[in-house]
Amino acid sequence: MSDQSTCSASRGVGPPLHKKALRVCFLRNGDRHFKGVNMVVSQARFKDISALLQEVTDSLKRHVVLRSAIANFRRTDGSDLRSLSCFSETDIVICCCKNEEIVSVNYSINKDFQRMVDSCQRWRQRRSDTGTLECMKSLDLPEAIQLYI
Repeated sequence: MSDQSTCSASRGVGPPLHKKALRVCFLRNGDRHFKGVNMVVSQARFKDISALLQEVTDSLKRHVVLRSAIANFRRTDGSDLRSLSCFSETDIVICCCKNEEIVSVNYSINKDFQRMVDSCQRWRQRRSDTGTLECMKSLDLPEAIQLYI
């Protein structure tokens, strides 16, 4: 199975290729106090996963001590991210160095990224709640309105 089909099957989402830039929070494996580095991931900016690995390594070196370069990415549920198409909007990614097992700790993310995640969830909720009047049943309406219909 290819990397792209593995990624889309693990997330249960639509097409694996993303045309827009995605906001992602990168955390250091095992460091519960580091709040993460927010980055924009897109196929236009990073040609392949190795370019993203290098950029994240450089960004994390400014904030935490790394044993070696970042070798792989994992989601907080433990699933691997092997290509750029595996990423999705508001992903929280744990960065692991070479030969490092993922450590399960209570990770915390920075306030800016948390606000952005919350606003995206509210936006998705509003999009799913909006319906046309034709789709609504009379029982879905408040009792005061049902009296007039």
